[in-house]
Amino acid sequence: MKTRTWLKLASVVGSVLLGRSVLRSRRTIDLAGKVVVITGGSRGLGLVLARALVERGARV
Repeated sequence: MKTRTWLKLASVVGSVLLGRSVLRSRRTIDLAGKVVVITGGSRGLGLVLARALVERGARV
């Protein structure tokens, strides 16, 4: 394989592995009683994040 192909493949595999570990570690954070400030929380992605954090016990 060409060097560029190997680099692309390595970056994709690395990104997937890093993303999995980040997602796993974030699932274990206890947000009960924590205060979270979200700008733009009235619509779009901010609203989705705000709702998800409230479900996990955070004060938004």
